[in-house]
Amino acid sequence: MQQALTDAQPLAGRRIADNVSRLATPINGWNTVLTGIGTYGTDYTRRAAIAYAGLGAPTPEDVLYPVTVSDSKGRPLDSNEDYVLHFDKGQLPPAQLWSLHVYNSKYGFAENPANRYVIRSTDGLKYNADGSLDIYVQRRDPGESKRANWVSTPAADGPFVLSMRLYAPQNSALDGQWAPPPVKED
Repeated sequence: MQQALTDAQPLAGRRIADNVSRLATPINGWNTVLTGIGTYGTDYTRRAAIAYAGLGAPTPEDVLYPVTVSDSKGRPLDSNEDYVLHFDKGQLPPAQLWSLHVYNSKYGFAENPANRYVIRSTDGLKYNADGSLDIYVQRRDPGESKRANWVSTPAADGPFVLSMRLYAPQNSALDGQWAPPPVKED
């Protein structure tokens, strides 16, 4: 029995890792797990894939986690670049609360110039005159007029990850009709 478990480990690991790539629905460069999380029944491979990916596993009705590692042109997010996440008026995340988190390439918090790793819908965000919202995702301070909407990328050069959290999301997010806008170079 012990030898059978040892022999099965490489195959099981590949099967779980392969399943991770099929968990999410990609829209606008963001990947969001919309179903089959937090309630697995006997789908042990999916349960293992969710645990492998590091998600907390509440149900989608409680929280959604859109994640991206690339910009609107499909290039990896790079801490040397300046980005903007632009929400048109009326297109903010449809949720009771939302947040945007910056992680290093290993999904951990990384030292950054602002010592700030998250921006929340409850922060004192500054909206544009037309009611739209710009979030500045960059290492360099964007200046006084944009600072309230700034979340810093890692101080170290290289790739990083953006992850949103939509708490108590509305149906338009749960059924995939709404997705975060693409991340664009500023």
